[in-house]
Amino acid sequence: GLGDVYKRQTYGCLSCLFSAGYGEENQPTVSDIPSCGILEAGKQTEIAALEQAAEQGDVQAQCRLVVIYARGEKIPKDERKAFAWASRAAQSGNPEGMLLLANCYYQGTGISQDIVQTRKWLLKSAEKGHPEAQFNLGILSEQGEGMAKNLQQAAVWYRKAAEQGFPPAQNNLGLCYLHGKGVKKDARQGVMWIFKAARQGFHASLEILLNIPGEGNPAGQVALEDVKTILRHDIQQGKDAGKNEEMLQMIVKSESENKQKLSELASLEEAAKKGDAEAQYKLVYMYVGRNKQKAFSWASRAAHQGSPQGMAALGELYYRGIGTDRNLDKAKEWLAKGAEQGAPAAQYNLGFLYEQGEGVEKNAQQAAIWYRKAAEQGFPAAQDKLGICYLEGLGVRKDEKEALVWLHKAARQGNSTAQYNLGVLHEKGKGTDQDLQQAAAWFRKAAEQGFAKAQFNLGIFYLLGTGVEKDERQGVMWIFKAAQQGLPRAMENLRHIPGEGSPAEQTALEEVKTILRHDIQQGKDAEKNEKLLRMIDQAKSQNQ
Repeated sequence: GLGDVYKRQTYGCLSCLFSAGYGEENQPTVSDIPSCGILEAGKQTEIAALEQAAEQGDVQAQCRLVVIYARGEKIPKDERKAFAWASRAAQSGNPEGMLLLANCYYQGTGISQDIVQTRKWLLKSAEKGHPEAQFNLGILSEQGEGMAKNLQQAAVWYRKAAEQGFPPAQNNLGLCYLHGKGVKKDARQGVMWIFKAARQGFHASLEILLNIPGEGNPAGQVALEDVKTILRHDIQQGKDAGKNEEMLQMIVKSESENKQKLSELASLEEAAKKGDAEAQYKLVYMYVGRNKQKAFSWASRAAHQGSPQGMAALGELYYRGIGTDRNLDKAKEWLAKGAEQGAPAAQYNLGFLYEQGEGVEKNAQQAAIWYRKAAEQGFPAAQDKLGICYLEGLGVRKDEKEALVWLHKAARQGNSTAQYNLGVLHEKGKGTDQDLQQAAAWFRKAAEQGFAKAQFNLGIFYLLGTGVEKDERQGVMWIFKAAQQGLPRAMENLRHIPGEGSPAEQTALEEVKTILRHDIQQGKDAEKNEKLLRMIDQAKSQNQ
């Protein structure tokens, strides 16, 4: 479905100088921190020099020591020392030191977590003009963390940081204007602030700009025309011509793609209003990601007109509680109607209800019957489910060879679950001869579609050289992909690398950390990535 830029969340995690701070590339007092590539011996020499300078009152040295000790890269992590130096730097009145001390209190680095102290030191730093502290105060004000929720105050702090060129603040101030949160709604100002952040390479802002053409919002579209005019002018003037040309082309391409989508949407709505059930059904899935009530309305109209696909869609919306309250009785009623009329999606979902015992009495035989009906119509998810029924003897006689037949049918249609399941069967030699190369091939197909368990298994294969040539870097990278999706086994595996991993795995883990820091700085899944990075850093600290 088309995304709704006006419902997007602001970039909402406190920036963290220790594990992933945006400021590392943008704040002069932090950017001089030596890279983690310095040899350990050289680092120790440098630490000694920094300690000497810091003891003599050099605030820059004190701030650098805070980050080095907090991160623990190439030297043992020492959170108490990090906190001690942050306190020294903050007490001297240095705004960077105050920000670092606030980070200590927020994360519990060398001290118990304390949101009141976090806010106190952020405020001191912000009042001295530090943009990252101002941005973080905006986050606390918007989320009501450590203070009463105050959207007006959040916008004030975002503006102060945005006017100093801090991209996450520019992004959030832009969203405040787009939403009318804490400021009067103003699409043009919103787009312009987001544009400023996007020009600095802030990924989340660029993504918002590229979604504007699909919104059908006149004010946003007019503002985007202003953005294009500015880009064309700067290209003509030779200002960052390559970068600006690339952004302009991305916007133009997005406009073209979304113009086609909006035109298609208008045509479908016209046909749907005239009673075209197929158009109504298509509108359900066009609206489900952007307007849940409209999706439900069109599903209801299609279903009541007797469309089997509409019945299937309405049953699913009732099951998921999309555009309406969740209602298992209604879900079962409409799925059953659609299934009886031959809609494969309804047959599959009705089978699922019987398998799980949701809205109906649990019945493996009925589940298998409905999975078969959908599978015989070529529905990939049902083919996978029917394969599992045969594999485990659920509602049918156990038959591993028949399981393989159905799993292959689903896998050939690109069903990632079936591809993963085939990988497992070939790895274990169930229903077929053991074939580790085939197992790896099926895991790869599923992994490349983002299936987390397959990514993890493929990573393990690379680490061990099972079915593929041993490649520890690739192994860690695939496990990292699974961990980013929250797979517990993958996260646990990454956690053990600092203490048990080979040199090649350790090197790959440093690369993982670099990727995480970059993505956090660009606003890509920042909170989730910060959590993962913090976990890796803590594991490294515990194993030093």
